[in-house]
Amino acid sequence: VLNLLLVGPLEQGGLALATTIASLCGLILSLWIMHRKAEAPLAIGRLASSVARVLIAAAIMGVVVWWSYPYIEGMLPRPGTLAELGRVLVAVVEGAVVYIFGLWVLRVPELEVAVGVVRRVLRSPGRGKV
Repeated sequence: VLNLLLVGPLEQGGLALATTIASLCGLILSLWIMHRKAEAPLAIGRLASSVARVLIAAAIMGVVVWWSYPYIEGMLPRPGTLAELGRVLVAVVEGAVVYIFGLWVLRVPELEVAVGVVRRVLRSPGRGKV
């Protein structure tokens, strides 16, 4: 329903926003149900701290990519789909580097877990199995 309401005025952005809102509602509902049914208390404060740090890193990444994209367009000014693909690829790599650096600076605990999984996968003889 949200997709239909937001796609008109916001186009693709409306679809993304509606999906984000629906996912957030699902997360909140799931946490509430788990909190009511769990025998041990959930570490909501620690979770909220991690979520806040991730949101800060994501916001910084978004601002950096938004600010730098005109410069990327200047470096790759050619018209066409392939050139646009190159510009988007540069922006994605830049965003990933800024985001991961932000997670590291903000000491997001889940980053350490993710790095451990990547290391384990890269070291395993049957690469690709987690």
